[in-house]
Amino acid sequence: MITGKIDDTNEIALQIVRWASIAGKLFATVAFFASYQYTNDVFPTITRGKAMALASTCARLGSIIIPFVIQTTFDTLWITQALFGILGLSAGLTMLVMPKTSSHSFTTTIQEAEEYYHKEMTWIAKFVG
Repeated sequence: MITGKIDDTNEIALQIVRWASIAGKLFATVAFFASYQYTNDVFPTITRGKAMALASTCARLGSIIIPFVIQTTFDTLWITQALFGILGLSAGLTMLVMPKTSSHSFTTTIQEAEEYYHKEMTWIAKFVG
């Protein structure tokens, strides 16, 4: 957005803006579909259905709120991109502290999940939580 506002006649600046927005849409789509897979891996069997419903609800709430956020662009041009950027970065940073579940079998009870995540969470997650 800043590149387009500084010089909207420069073709290179417009191409940068265009490709950055396409990359942003790509990463948002990947994150949306990855949330279902990761939710399935993280939660124990006993709560997996409820966790999937919660993840789906949060994703749908985001798609309901989007038109209202985009409407704020008419008042303040930078607020939409700043909000999406902050939310995207915070989601990415949050994922960095989650444990890797590829070499571990599914947990079946909440107690197993608590023991596994207490043992496998990175030092950042232990510090925050």
